Amino acid sequence: MIRLSKKTSDRLKSAATFVLVVVFLTGFVQYLRQSLFVVRQVDIQFSSDSQIGFSNSVLEGVEQKLAIYKGKSTFALPIRSVVDSILEDKRISHAQVSRTMLGDMRVKLALRRPIALYLDEAGKAFPLSFDGEFLPKVGMEELPDLPILRGRKFQKELALRKDVLGFLGQLPDFGPFSLASVSEVRFDEKNGFRFWVSEQQGAIQFGSQLSDQKIRRVTQVLDYLHSRRLQTRVIDTRYDKKVVVKLRNGS
Repeated sequence: MIRLSKKTSDRLKSAATFVLVVVFLTGFVQYLRQSLFVVRQVDIQFSSDSQIGFSNSVLEGVEQKLAIYKGKSTFALPIRSVVDSILEDKRISHAQVSRTMLGDMRVKLALRRPIALYLDEAGKAFPLSFDGEFLPKVGMEELPDLPILRGRKFQKELALRKDVLGFLGQLPDFGPFSLASVSEVRFDEKNGFRFWVSEQQGAIQFGSQLSDQKIRRVTQVLDYLHSRRLQTRVIDTRYDKKVVVKLRNGS
């Protein structure tokens, strides 16, 4: 029988204790990772300026994409891949993803703010970004209150879309001639751009040129018509130094 010295015996006991502690801690950490540090809930929020009409459908789409991560370890969560997956929706301009030790995945989204809608011949509505890009179509129940562009010209020609969207971007938010008051825009070779506003039944003809000066002139005319409660057949801004107004019978 081999007898160990007290010093050697103490060293072996310390080593055994250390191994047991390491094994216990490893198992405990593994238990925590499997039972506590897993994705249990996905919390999705929108930035303060992103509460627009189609946010509900965006929310549903993101929730469906992120459902595959529930129950998986938060430590193994591929943040970059999650962000890339979210940004596949062109309506989303920015996505920030973080995780908590308690198993929550937090997602903050910023949406691209459309400036107008394109309505095709089948009645499908597509939001338009400031750069003229078509965003995914939205249902009628989600339509933002924005000017509607009609006509195949707008569908086919990016430069034409950019012209009218740039012009709309110069309009004030509210007023007689504003982003809120413009209801519809069309374009044809004969008349150029034609706008309709909420308080007038007649069209506003701009021709092929849209300019700041015409915004001021149309605003003055609409202010006058509103003060006199007059309705027009057409407001023609195609002249260099004047605006021609044709009133409806009885006005």
